[in-house]
Amino acid sequence: MELTRSVFTLSPKESAVLGVLSARSDELVTYDALLDHAWPEEDVSISSLNRCISTLRRKLADGVSIRTHSRRGYSLRVIDQNPSSTLVRNLVDQARENLGLRLKGNIQVAIRLLQEALLLNPKHALARLYLAEVYGIAATRGYMPPRLAGKRARETLFPLLQQDPNNAHALSLDGRFRILIEGDSTGRKEIDRAVELAPTDWMVMTNAGIARAGLGDLAGAISACERALALNPAAPGAIVAFGWSLFASGDWTRARTLLEDAVQRLPNQDYFPLVLSYVLSSLKSHSAAVEAARSALALSGGDANARAALVSALALAGQKEKARRELDRLRASDQVPPSPTLLARGLLVLEGPNALKAAMLEAEDQGCPYRTLALHDRHLAGLKAG
Repeated sequence: MELTRSVFTLSPKESAVLGVLSARSDELVTYDALLDHAWPEEDVSISSLNRCISTLRRKLADGVSIRTHSRRGYSLRVIDQNPSSTLVRNLVDQARENLGLRLKGNIQVAIRLLQEALLLNPKHALARLYLAEVYGIAATRGYMPPRLAGKRARETLFPLLQQDPNNAHALSLDGRFRILIEGDSTGRKEIDRAVELAPTDWMVMTNAGIARAGLGDLAGAISACERALALNPAAPGAIVAFGWSLFASGDWTRARTLLEDAVQRLPNQDYFPLVLSYVLSSLKSHSAAVEAARSALALSGGDANARAALVSALALAGQKEKARRELDRLRASDQVPPSPTLLARGLLVLEGPNALKAAMLEAEDQGCPYRTLALHDRHLAGLKAG
């Protein structure tokens, strides 16, 4: 049977490691044996092997896994395919397609498909990683209450991390949720470990950027996002994380260039114009900010966070009556409320400092993934001072 998924290409080192493991399937292969085979003339540490194993695991086919033997080595396990394996693979592939669209209906479908896949095969690592990621998207986009989404994501990742504590993707996701939603700064240890294991994986670096921004380490966040985009220039999550990090650092001109380019290259992504609207308001390009927010609202199909962006853009543009009408629509909606942080600028302009304070307390209570942004929003600080 095929040991890897056809959509992935193995690096020379990954091929060498997999070749040794497959030749001795179900047997322990020591660190030294793997290093001698894959790096015959190089003086490298075990961390290089661990990083190789981490990226290799993501590329393995259904029924194939690499087991960690603590402080000794690794072994390859190939499970006989059963009739449900094809169905599980199809469910995961369908979920991935919906995940790429990111609209509320697609996210709900992706969650259902991945839950079905895990009912059929609870040990399917890729399904667990995708489901945790989908819960994270649901939290940031206001499709689920953040603390509930974070709790479900971490519950999904727990069996994976028990089985393999060095799974870089799972570590980076778990650390990100701990920091961003739970406000637990000790999640940084997981982020740092994930980066150590897989510094050339754009998904790990994206999660590292998001998490470091949540800790207020904006320089670290920008560095991680730059690395993620160097590895995958078209990764929407990395672009959004980079845009928010530049925004929070006050580098609005660079953020504008990044996001306007992203809008041109990937015009169907609604969060690019959403973030861009906040950047443009900071630069006092108010008409353009309103236009960007309206674009985000149209692309998202009426997303609550996009409407919150429109409220803030209109309020800062001096169009207070229009801003109040959009705010009333938000409050009358039966949707999960928008992120209080994304509404903060509009509330300060329309309803004053007490409304802003209440929104920030609500953000903390909800575990709002964006709440750190308000602490670094220089424009918001200027409005409060004014």
